[in-house]
Amino acid sequence: MSSKLVAEAIAALGAAGIAVSNSKDAPIPADSRLVITPWVAVPGIVTGAFEAGDAFGSMGTFTVDIEGNPLPKKGFIVGARLLDKDDDTLSATMHVFWDTFTPTASKDALALLAADSEKAVTVMGFDDGSDEGAYKIHEITVWNSFYYSPSQKLYFQFSTAGVPNIAAAGMVLVQIAILPMI
Repeated sequence: MSSKLVAEAIAALGAAGIAVSNSKDAPIPADSRLVITPWVAVPGIVTGAFEAGDAFGSMGTFTVDIEGNPLPKKGFIVGARLLDKDDDTLSATMHVFWDTFTPTASKDALALLAADSEKAVTVMGFDDGSDEGAYKIHEITVWNSFYYSPSQKLYFQFSTAGVPNIAAAGMVLVQIAILPMI
C-alpha cells in the first residue's frame, strides 16, 4: 500500500474519532463506529457432498447494518463470522465484491470471471471453526480490507476449502464488521 493511501486511511480513522497509535497503551474510544451486518443466509446452497474448490451457494448481498441503515460507501472490512447451523465441518472461503458479478453455480468448480476481477474487494478464508455441539461458528477477527461501493452494498460468493456434505439448505449464515471511512 502506498504511503499516500496509508496517510489517507489514518486521516479517515482519526476523522471517525478513532485513535491511531503505535502504542499498545493507546485508548480506543468507546464511540468508534463499528458497523455490523445482520446474519445473512448464504443463498442457493444445494444439498449433498461438495468437492474442495466448489462454489458454495450463489451470489449473496450485504445491504444494511443491524439497525437497518445502508452500509457505508467506503470502509474497511475488519472481521467476519460464519455460522454453520448444519454442524458440518465446513472450511470455506468468502469472495467479496463491491458490485454484482457473475457467480458460479453451486457445486460447480469455482470459476469467477476475469471481467469481474476489478470488482473484487477481498477473499476471506474460514477454517474448521469451533464446534459448539449442535452448530459450528467460524470467526475472522483480524482483517483489514478497504472498499468503495457506490451502491452501499457488498456482494459475496463462497467456495469450499474442505469437502462438506450439506444436509439442509438455509443453514449457513454469514456476518461482517465494517469500520466506516468518512
